[in-house]
Amino acid sequence: FDIVDIELKKAGMRMENKLNRDVLLEILLDFGVTEIDPAGTHIAVTDLAKGRADVASENFMPDKFVTHPSAEGYLLQDSNLVYASYAGTTRTLTTGEIPKIMGMTPYTCSVTTGSTQKYWDSTDASNHYYALILDSQASTYLAMRRDLTVEQYDDPIHDLVGISCTMRYGTATIQPNAAVGILSK
Repeated sequence: FDIVDIELKKAGMRMENKLNRDVLLEILLDFGVTEIDPAGTHIAVTDLAKGRADVASENFMPDKFVTHPSAEGYLLQDSNLVYASYAGTTRTLTTGEIPKIMGMTPYTCSVTTGSTQKYWDSTDASNHYYALILDSQASTYLAMRRDLTVEQYDDPIHDLVGISCTMRYGTATIQPNAAVGILSK
């Protein structure tokens, strides 16, 4: 086994999760459109339609939605997606992938925010969210000063060879009204 390669991959995944966590928290802390409380017991396609309308009414074009894995599961149970298969699109039933809905591309994010202010999970409590609808070109930006970098260094005094993984980035919400959060149920 190439242990060094395995450990490098783990370090890269940890850094990518940290990046995702920071961007997710930035969006959750700063979205400006009123949050959506699903009408039913779980998220449904109708909640996505409402969120899309809320963002569009602020003069933005919602093109992406991000779900927590549990919200993705509830959407897959929504009968609207099953009825779409009757019209000839069986992709959802055969692959388990959510197709574009109302022009919005779906993504699933399983990281947690690690915040005490806003939570990304499936718990029904205040400040707990499990879906976001946003205009990806206007909402929040990620600036990469230096992408993931791996540097090898030698420590001849202690007869060691080490590896350092670093990344420099920053996130900022530019247009808070370009996103809406959906509360978890």
